Amino acid sequence: MKKLLLMAAVVLSCLYACRKNDGASPDSGNPPVTTPVLPDPQDPGAMTKAVKVAHGKLVKGEYPTGSGASAPMLKEDEYLAVPSVAGGQYIIVPLITHTAAAVKGAYVKIAGADSYFEIDFSAPYNARKSGQPYLSASGNATGVVADSAICIRLPEQIKPALLTIEFAARYKDDKISNKVVAGFNIIK
Repeated sequence: MKKLLLMAAVVLSCLYACRKNDGASPDSGNPPVTTPVLPDPQDPGAMTKAVKVAHGKLVKGEYPTGSGASAPMLKEDEYLAVPSVAGGQYIIVPLITHTAAAVKGAYVKIAGADSYFEIDFSAPYNARKSGQPYLSASGNATGVVADSAICIRLPEQIKPALLTIEFAARYKDDKISNKVVAGFNIIK
């Protein structure tokens, strides 16, 4: 009989030791498991803080206005497509003008945000030559600036939704192009 009681005690202690611990017990010393809050592309303030813009400096305030007809204009119809991009990937936006123009920088902001990024293309990066316009042989990419594009890195974890950005180019003579709006479908 003593053997049977001893075996029952051992089995019960083993079962007790193997019980499931979800970390929510206040006396266990483990903090409760929380789910991280994912940045929402529909929240301009959160997205502005979550994205990284290559060569970009965050500026609080009003987005610069265009210089009008005296500045080279971006081709708005080149940005009508809504490409899909996953979290952790890059959004690359080439600056396509109606005529070849030397680009000095760009402005980009998440639509609806109270701040924007000022991008400086004049700083060399991996020995590139900034702002060198070229004309394609096919004529389709007339006015594309070979090495100057807006490059936005999305956070690894992000809610799927439509992300809308506004951008403009700044030229060598500090004239600012027209503002263009483009959308990107964020997917998992």
